[in-house]
Amino acid sequence: MQATPADAGTSTTIASSGNTATTTDANTSTAATTASAGTPVLRAPSLLSVMDRELKPWGLYDLTGAESPEPLATMQAYFRRFRALRGKSVEGVVHDSLQRSWCAMITRWNRMRRANASFVEWLEAREEVVGNHSLRDLRARVCSNAWDVAQSRRAAAR
Repeated sequence: MQATPADAGTSTTIASSGNTATTTDANTSTAATTASAGTPVLRAPSLLSVMDRELKPWGLYDLTGAESPEPLATMQAYFRRFRALRGKSVEGVVHDSLQRSWCAMITRWNRMRRANASFVEWLEAREEVVGNHSLRDLRARVCSNAWDVAQSRRAAAR
């Protein structure tokens, strides 16, 4: 088994026969078992660290992974709208969650660029669809219509 550059932050463990060692460092959490005494064990990164590298390949507000990005301020405005599509904001949210969402937006941005599609047009279309099917907006329309009907009946009764 070969160590990968992603494993560079982990140390090699010497374990006795049949013993299991579990080690955690800043980058990965790993477990290993040896078959014979004194054999160094190379550990694969845990699934969690692999998943984190896949879900968060870039830092929050990092445009290095974006293909033909617009200025950062514009991309941040798109990000607010992208989060709002899912009923979420960018305030009062854990950094990890924002970073994953940012990376998801950049991934979609890149995919749409490769397909010669407009991310902004997709965003506007999604906002329209969500707006038309939003329970909050529906509730507001129902309340407004009920209020208008009630006012009309009161006016007709006078």
